[in-house]
Amino acid sequence: MKLISTLSKITLAALAGTALASPAALVPTPASEISTPVSTDPKVIPPVPATIVATEDGTCGIFKNGTTCEDTEHGACCSIAGFCGNGPSFCLEGCQPKFGSCGKAAMGDAAPAAQLAVLPI
Repeated sequence: MKLISTLSKITLAALAGTALASPAALVPTPASEISTPVSTDPKVIPPVPATIVATEDGTCGIFKNGTTCEDTEHGACCSIAGFCGNGPSFCLEGCQPKFGSCGKAAMGDAAPAAQLAVLPI
């Protein structure tokens, strides 16, 4: 019991000296002041491999061993997250064209499927 009491006193003493004790620290930072740094360092982004091979596990792209979705069972498009598929999240914004097809035409039958989600009552 003495150990728990001692630990509680240490924890409270440590917190009292931190920014958590200040109400100003609880004010959120405006979104306009938040920025994501973009690196131009060529060491950060791996180069496109000389030979691009088809994926076996459905992963693709520059950060996933440089494999492609073309001619695979996983879908023709390579998403920004590095996965193969045929829907808008794979083929439109963020699609990696060096590792699969991109655009509405690449979605094939996936485009009308999204319209079928809303059915009349």
